[in-house]
Amino acid sequence: MSAFDRLIAKQLANPAGVGGQLVCAVMNRQNRPLYEATLDLLPPCPGKVLDVGCGNGFVMAMLAATHKGGLVGIDPAKGVIAEAKRRHRRMISQALMAFDVGSAEAIGQPSDTFDLAYSINTVYFWPDAEAGFAEVGRVLKPGGLFFNSLYTATTLGRFSHTAHGYRKYEPAELVAAARQAGLTAESIPLFKGGAFCVKAAKPI
Repeated sequence: MSAFDRLIAKQLANPAGVGGQLVCAVMNRQNRPLYEATLDLLPPCPGKVLDVGCGNGFVMAMLAATHKGGLVGIDPAKGVIAEAKRRHRRMISQALMAFDVGSAEAIGQPSDTFDLAYSINTVYFWPDAEAGFAEVGRVLKPGGLFFNSLYTATTLGRFSHTAHGYRKYEPAELVAAARQAGLTAESIPLFKGGAFCVKAAKPI
């Protein structure tokens, strides 16, 4: 694998600096169909919503057009959280958005806080999928839903940079991780099976 592929994979996992800003911009453009497909799955929610791996807040801004209950985004990359805070100052000042450094396995929010959570194209970089689902389940209210969207292992295998730093999943494996974490879960195919969303729920 080329050094360029390694650099791209590293920046996608943890964007940093000017290169990270460029990667986020390209990623947001290329992934917009998956963003839109995921948002179409989300039910109306008057309460608090969590974006796990929010990047610069691009998807949160899309959701904010219809959701007024409060959006919280976390990301392990300090640089992109700083950029998100800069981009969305007005929404933050109106208490419609909040951003903080955090990860799927260490969200840093109180238990039973969120009515809804989602994550798009981040689970590849989680150290442990089951631990990530368990932590999301902790911060969800009973009955809360989590939508985790990603491309299949087959789809990702078409891109050389995904050979480095990516954990690739097919639906059954990720559904099993969610269930092992104590959530109910099912897989929803997207793009004729080229991607999928694991819809998980915290038991009441």
